[in-house]
Amino acid sequence: MQACVLRFMMVQSVAVLLVGCAGERSVDPLSVASPNAAVLSAPPVAAPANVSATAVSETRIDIAWLDKSDNESGFEVHRSPSGANGTFSLLATTAANVTSYRDSALVAVTQYCYQVRAVRVSGNRKSYSSFSNSACATTASPPPPPPPPPPPIPNAASILGATPTSSNSAAVGWVDNSANEDGFRVYRSGDGGSTWVLAFTETAGNGWANVWGATERLNCYRVVAFNVTGESSPSNTACTTPPATPSNPVATALGTELELTWNDDSGSKTVIRCGSTRGPAARRPATRSIPTRGNGFSPSSQPTRPAYESPLPVRAINCGSSR
Repeated sequence: MQACVLRFMMVQSVAVLLVGCAGERSVDPLSVASPNAAVLSAPPVAAPANVSATAVSETRIDIAWLDKSDNESGFEVHRSPSGANGTFSLLATTAANVTSYRDSALVAVTQYCYQVRAVRVSGNRKSYSSFSNSACATTASPPPPPPPPPPPIPNAASILGATPTSSNSAAVGWVDNSANEDGFRVYRSGDGGSTWVLAFTETAGNGWANVWGATERLNCYRVVAFNVTGESSPSNTACTTPPATPSNPVATALGTELELTWNDDSGSKTVIRCGSTRGPAARRPATRSIPTRGNGFSPSSQPTRPAYESPLPVRAINCGSSR
């Protein structure tokens, strides 16, 4: 008759009753086949703590934790894209004593949550700690696109000429040779081009400007195109001299003729122009231009005008410009 021995053991809170008979080999309780044998047989490991998640950029979040165990084989980092109460899945594993992980290639402006647990491997047996707290972070917005490069400096304009429009102004015209200018600046020189001052800024794209000029002095003009990048090189130069206005015009009726006299105060005029500026348009005489040859004008067939018409005005005209 064989003697049998009862062995009663506790294996991680599980009671096991083993029976062995004399002459037979004792049973190792840890060798009992069980679906949970690998987990139950591994030494316990403490869970990490104080997990944090920090968004570093629009595609990266850094995770950090406190290692609370001294016997782990590594850590598992789990991630949830659906919030702290969402579904977590294994993202990465690390070696022992590692306390951070960098999660990259993420989507901008998206929240990600993380949990970490310690892993203990002993032979072919593995055990896990409980999960840490959850930590969430939202990736940053992508940076704005860089601004477009500045446009190139405009091409230089070509000046057409300068013509006096009064005793102290001149009309300056030019050709626009650029498609990217914001406007034009007209510069004037009163010393033949040695120094230049800004006389007018044109942004309407008219191609001409009426600018100031000193009476009875040579005024030179040039034009530059400009945009946000800078100014073009200057155009060619055009010069003109606004003539002084004739003074003291007097109209005298001589029978059927009208004699007009004035003081010639200009030394730079090309012609003298006179004409009526008031009265019915149908009865207004045509403007006359006469060569510079004296201080009077007496048309042979000019009829006298009604009393309500003004004396004929007189202008000195310099029609030329030099370039």
